[in-house]
Amino acid sequence: KVYANALWCVTKKYGLSVEAPYILNPVIGELDDPFNQNQSALTLPLTEDGNTLIYGVAGSGKLTFVTTMVYELIKNHTTDYLNIYIMDFGAETLKMFEKAPQVGGVVLSSEAEKVINLMKLLKKEVADRKKLFADYGGDYVSYVKNSGNTCPNIVVIINNYSPFAESYDECEDVVSFVSREGTKYGIYFVVTATNTSSMRFRIVQNFKRMFVLQMNDKTDYSALLGSVEGTYPAEIKGRGIIKTDHAYEFQTAKAASEEELQAKVKELVAEATERCGGKVAKRIPILPKLVDTEYMENTEVTLDKLPVGVNKKDLSFVSHNLRDNYISYVLAQDVSSVSLVLQGMAELMAAKIDAKIIVVDAMQSFESG
Repeated sequence: KVYANALWCVTKKYGLSVEAPYILNPVIGELDDPFNQNQSALTLPLTEDGNTLIYGVAGSGKLTFVTTMVYELIKNHTTDYLNIYIMDFGAETLKMFEKAPQVGGVVLSSEAEKVINLMKLLKKEVADRKKLFADYGGDYVSYVKNSGNTCPNIVVIINNYSPFAESYDECEDVVSFVSREGTKYGIYFVVTATNTSSMRFRIVQNFKRMFVLQMNDKTDYSALLGSVEGTYPAEIKGRGIIKTDHAYEFQTAKAASEEELQAKVKELVAEATERCGGKVAKRIPILPKLVDTEYMENTEVTLDKLPVGVNKKDLSFVSHNLRDNYISYVLAQDVSSVSLVLQGMAELMAAKIDAKIIVVDAMQSFESG
């Protein structure tokens, strides 16, 4: 039998080393192989196998599994080769990874705008990478090997799929599309679910690898994995089975004890921030509460293309051509709204354009400072 081990113990025990920086294969536990009277480290070969499903009832250790995986990925890969997006519809404890430079965002169940915009981001990544990789073999690994450029793997985690599907059923088509098309381009889903009916079959078939922790009924194991040859997980948190050539029992490793986990993650985030040298994952775009010169720091500003706001639908800048419009009208129901728009335009032009800006503010409605 295998017993719960700290993650560092498993890594040290089997002398594991990190593969190429663009290959994702985190250690997640220890595998028991009774056929050969052997034990080995259990890894999650995302680059090789792609999308992964983790099944288990409440309290079976799904969160431990995901926490260990994220911890290992952040520890071993920089932002050049790894971007993580987390949708936590469970206990919301995965938010502890939010400040890691490799994490582009942690989305909670109530954050509808971030959920929708993450789906848009993923669809765009598939389209962009399809074009980018076309001249280098068409897939992620070939591109990184042959182009001389870096490109981050994208790992999308959905913790507790059922409430996600219930709250955002319109997003399931995107999950289906990206999970089907994205693996070729280095985009992978890792999803946890509590029962066999949590996810539609058309989406499940896009997931090559399954880890099954404690389930309510023994028939659930064969329903998910086929014949398990009489192998069932012991009633220990984190214990599960995986099916390759045979069904094997495994024990999920812990990144740290429950008492030390928060502190260990803070240490990890600090170390990763230094190691990544200021580079961060692409953030999930959200409509800003304030659009100012700082928000537009990296945006081109000219008289031909003066940004005046952000489009809520796709978060692109809405621009106005001042050069071809000698007189432009700004209309609103109250003067204060007009003043805010005009003051923002004046401040932006003063900061970004080499031109003389004259403001006539007869009503003194511009805010000082």
